[in-house]
Amino acid sequence: MMRRMMILLVLAGALAAQPKRGLLICVSDAAPLAVRSAATSVLEAVPHHPLLTSFANDHAPTSLCSSEQLVSEGAERRAYNHLVLVGLANDPMIAAATQHEAKPEPGGFYTFGFGHFTGDIGYIESDRNPFLHGAAIAKTPFETEVVAITGSTPAGVRLSAEAFLRNKLVNGVV
Repeated sequence: MMRRMMILLVLAGALAAQPKRGLLICVSDAAPLAVRSAATSVLEAVPHHPLLTSFANDHAPTSLCSSEQLVSEGAERRAYNHLVLVGLANDPMIAAATQHEAKPEPGGFYTFGFGHFTGDIGYIESDRNPFLHGAAIAKTPFETEVVAITGSTPAGVRLSAEAFLRNKLVNGVV
């Protein structure tokens, strides 16, 4: 009986120590107003956007997360949360998390497999969370995802955010 009790206590402690998975919607503190507005639109869509609702899992964020703050914190917060990153290519979280299927270049993007796009280009990329699958995290208790909503200009970021929200686009060029 005592041995069973000890096992239950150990299991309960292990379950209590499990990190909680959530959703963070991040934008740079230095982002232009149009980019911050796009991030706010994504935040406001959490209750009715199917992917965001699933990511939030009854714990919807109430404010935007600072990209700079998230970069400077320990890896756990980046790893154990689904991340929706809204920003230009120079946003520290966009630069750290994108899987490099596209490369920003002056005036647009080069998208591998499709070529060069110039102008107000929006780009959306979704993949598993690279911060969860790195040296800083010894064991992955669950999966998390990253959606990067970016663009060549603030207008491009707005276009990609609109495509994500209206058309549920999770990968593509706008």
